[in-house]
Amino acid sequence: MKKLRPEADDQGAIVHVNGTVLGAHKGLIHYTVGQRRGIEIGGQAEPLYVVRLDAGKKEVVVGPRRALAVSGARLGEANWLAAVEGRRVLAKVRSMAKPVPARVAGDRLIFDVEEYGVAPGQAAVLYDVVDESRVLGGGWIEETFTAESAE
Repeated sequence: MKKLRPEADDQGAIVHVNGTVLGAHKGLIHYTVGQRRGIEIGGQAEPLYVVRLDAGKKEVVVGPRRALAVSGARLGEANWLAAVEGRRVLAKVRSMAKPVPARVAGDRLIFDVEEYGVAPGQAAVLYDVVDESRVLGGGWIEETFTAESAE
């Protein structure tokens, strides 16, 4: 990664979702959305998680677990193997996670229950709810929506 994007290893600020600067980080390439360990900020009232990475500002934005919750995502570069518009699906957005119930509305994937650690750049693979081995298609997550901004 350092060879492709050397600036991703530049130091920057660790900022709480409320805007408070909490410290410094050793480079964005060392962090991932949802990460809790290794942030190296102690003395907080509750555990902090990486909520997002802001490459433009070179910031690692952290917050409580509830700040990771997303209710949906916008998919780009979608490849559909079956009709999915308005359909109930199972969505897999992390390689080690089980697929979760969701529905498709245009280019949006709306989760039945809030998901955690979903971030732009991840793939979303959609499966049939009856035959869970049947892939319906998928795409790249381009944007996520918090519970307040979902619909």
